[in-house]
Amino acid sequence: MKKILFFFLFVFGISWGQNKTDLRVNWLSKNDFNIGPYQIKIPQFDAQYLDFDSGTNTLLYSSSFSTTTAVDEKSLVITNVTTSPISVADLGQLDKTKIPANINAKLENSVARDKQNALLTFSPVIQQNDAFYK
Repeated sequence: MKKILFFFLFVFGISWGQNKTDLRVNWLSKNDFNIGPYQIKIPQFDAQYLDFDSGTNTLLYSSSFSTTTAVDEKSLVITNVTTSPISVADLGQLDKTKIPANINAKLENSVARDKQNALLTFSPVIQQNDAFYK
């Protein structure tokens, strides 16, 4: 009986510390993006995750979520990334020279109003072998 209890506690302890999340970027067909009185053309996805830097004309996917404690920023593992081609015309006004070869995913801790959060950011558009992918 003690062995069975130990096994369940061991399995529960290992699975408790790990989070697995499936993430999908929901691309939209609309390309017009408003910044105040200005309208620019960029590839778009759900607005709550879209982070466009108008100074550098770069695009990031950014998602913040609550945590109970600080996360290990080096523990992020990305697997099974699926991409599809995106035309140069659909990139609109993105700076093509600043589109990375990898998604460059990053996990960071933040505290706001005494609440612990984690911020996941990555580049949703990449360039490989002279082609662009989303």
